[in-house]
Amino acid sequence: MAHEILFETIRIGPVEIKNRLALAPTNTNYSDNHLAGDQTVAFNAARARGGLGLIIFEATPVCPEAAETSIYSPHHLWGPEHVPGMLEVTRAIHSYGAKAFIQLSPGMGVQAAMQNTGVTPRAPSAVNIKLEMDDMAASIIAEV
Repeated sequence: MAHEILFETIRIGPVEIKNRLALAPTNTNYSDNHLAGDQTVAFNAARARGGLGLIIFEATPVCPEAAETSIYSPHHLWGPEHVPGMLEVTRAIHSYGAKAFIQLSPGMGVQAAMQNTGVTPRAPSAVNIKLEMDDMAASIIAEV
């Protein structure tokens, strides 16, 4: 097999992962009133059952202020009411031998989702990002 390394175990800090197949954080919009419900559990369990070694749970606001700037319906994780569903997701992932990480979000930032909320997110700069092709390294510009 040409890509055997994909199926070798790997360690990230103290966590041993059964292979190198991972799901990057994917915003599903599956929250049930910002809680992890049946659809969230099923989505993540299916990926673990499919053989992924690591599932990185989607961007999850960690305080009410962070959630105010979202344009979708993210899962929340700052109060005791958020824990049972997240625990169920984690147990489902672990039941198939995969590991669960999470992308904790302090909010969308000044660059992202404030257009529909009227909320000015906390950010290190109030200046919006403006990417110009001339400012990018040639190695990251795709040929058209």
